[in-house]
Amino acid sequence: MSNFIRYHNMIGYKLMRQRKDGTLGPLFINRRLRVPIGEWLDAEDHPTKGYAHRPGWHILAAPNAPHLSKKGRVWVKVEFNDWNEFERPVNQGGRWYLAQQMKVVGVIYTCVECDRTFTYRPWTITGGASDKEGPFCSRTCAKNSTIDERWLQ
Repeated sequence: MSNFIRYHNMIGYKLMRQRKDGTLGPLFINRRLRVPIGEWLDAEDHPTKGYAHRPGWHILAAPNAPHLSKKGRVWVKVEFNDWNEFERPVNQGGRWYLAQQMKVVGVIYTCVECDRTFTYRPWTITGGASDKEGPFCSRTCAKNSTIDERWLQ
């Protein structure tokens, strides 16, 4: 695809694999890549047998991809630019973007105390990966919780 539209600071969502060590990676193509939070990454072209050739970061307008399993995966909020959009069936998430640059802003979690959805950024005071012990959307939820205080550190 050519003629990418240049808009900066577009926000979208991407389903990523979360490894046991907490690092993020692509679901299918170039699976060994470790995707850092907060760094701009250029798209690479990795033709893969059995998959349609669509070079670029695959990003959705909303965190919704009913055709994909969520096991071992997390939604991330991303910022992207140099993109092209196309419509996919609703059961595949609807509008997709193919971006030439992407930056993961943070992982999307649900607060265990108030059930509010929020984006965890590593430079904030709250958050974590355990579904049983956290994360919290704010210091207030963490303080009100009966869960281990180490999340406040």
